[in-house]
Amino acid sequence: MEAIRKGICPFSHRLFKKRLTRPLDLCYNEAEPLSLSSVMDSDNSSPIRNQKQAILGEIKRSDGLSVGELAERMNLSYMGVKQHCNALEKEGYLSTQRRAKRVGRPEKLYILTEKANEFFPQKGTPFVLELLESIDDVYGSLAVDRILHRLYSRRIEALRSRISASALSERARQLARAREEEGYMSRYEPSGAPHGQVLEFHSPVLEILDRFPRAREFERALFERLLGTQVERSEDRTRGGFRVAFLLLDSEDREPVEEAGSFVASSEAPGREVAPPPPVITPIPSAARGTAVREKRCGKRNGQVLD
Repeated sequence: MEAIRKGICPFSHRLFKKRLTRPLDLCYNEAEPLSLSSVMDSDNSSPIRNQKQAILGEIKRSDGLSVGELAERMNLSYMGVKQHCNALEKEGYLSTQRRAKRVGRPEKLYILTEKANEFFPQKGTPFVLELLESIDDVYGSLAVDRILHRLYSRRIEALRSRISASALSERARQLARAREEEGYMSRYEPSGAPHGQVLEFHSPVLEILDRFPRAREFERALFERLLGTQVERSEDRTRGGFRVAFLLLDSEDREPVEEAGSFVASSEAPGREVAPPPPVITPIPSAARGTAVREKRCGKRNGQVLD
């Protein structure tokens, strides 16, 4: 009678308590879904926020996933994952594609949209990009190459102590873990190349790589120096995603890498053209620049009238 007075059926009450033990099923009413933006503004411990971000992360690390694959990877209920995906699609963070199956109807896959990139930010890219573009405007592209060379050389030295395993596969795993901590969403796979491959599904410096393509060579050379083997870099942006594969190739015919000098030049494959090292930049004193401009306007050089 007490249950009837409260308007709760004992059976449904027990069922409701059982459902609460699965965080994903706390989500929301299908008729009134929560927006991801409102979830992001809520407390960090919100299970809805965590699960939605986890879904975006799982899809980011793939070429597209179905609801069933997401539910299996995340160990959550099919209907709960489907509700989250429907809400994320309505908010513009997911889109769908069809994948053919051997038997039956094509399967619906969820992929990230460009809007979802806001949850995978770049590391201070706007300021750094503007700084490199300013250097390019004032001193030229070789000066940018010199700065990028110095930055990647420092990264090699910073990571060298963490890449200490004797086996190449273990060194690749150590490097993948280090890159994962830096936000590259990196993992090592033993298949795909003679010695496996390191896959990365995000780049915190992607805008810099697009603006200065030479940086891709520095990144590839970083892998070669730390792993001690020849590395081939391939990039794929199909299906609205981003994936970089660093293929670990045979190194029997590879020349030893010098510890000093340009690590890009020393790790280039035979027959590949290498750009000369950037020159030392010597700024012109402001007083000398002013004098040169005045002499040019007056048609004089070193006190002599120019023809």
